[in-house]
Amino acid sequence: VAGAGVETMLMEEDPRYLEATEYLLLLEERLKKAVRASDEIVSAVNTLGLIVGNFGENAHILGDCEEKGAKVLLGAEAGGLGQAFRQVGAAASALRAPTEAQAARLAEAFRAPLKRGLCLVQAAKETIDLRTDALLKLQTARARCEQKRVKLEAALSGTTPTSSSTGMSGSTGSIGGGGGGGGG
Repeated sequence: VAGAGVETMLMEEDPRYLEATEYLLLLEERLKKAVRASDEIVSAVNTLGLIVGNFGENAHILGDCEEKGAKVLLGAEAGGLGQAFRQVGAAASALRAPTEAQAARLAEAFRAPLKRGLCLVQAAKETIDLRTDALLKLQTARARCEQKRVKLEAALSGTTPTSSSTGMSGSTGSIGGGGGGGGG
């Protein structure tokens, strides 16, 4: 429909609204990046907990193997290195739960607000889209109304010799000459 394009819409928009819309799009882009980064951080901390836990289990197993092997080779004097490996393994395994808890705290305190902010920005974008659609429909209706008004004025100016005040050039000299059909 003539007169209801995006260019016309942007011409009728408030410049402050357009600036706010651009800011909102920029904010959404930055929030998406921040959410991705927070996901990576939380995942890295969680993975660290798993790795430390696995290291602890493996160190404990290595300590058991060392102690058994040393006893076979050295007899009663053996066991110090195996005991050290087991202690390191126990300490590393003990770090697993706090590290996983830290990942959960990060997810709650850091990632969750970012995701909530992103949801709010996306809701605002949906509102902007609805507003844009409404403005487009309004402009389309205005254009149709104007076309029908011009058509009606042309029809009226063709049937009444004294109504040439519309500025339209038409057949004002003919009586009942019909200006091209009915309105409507």
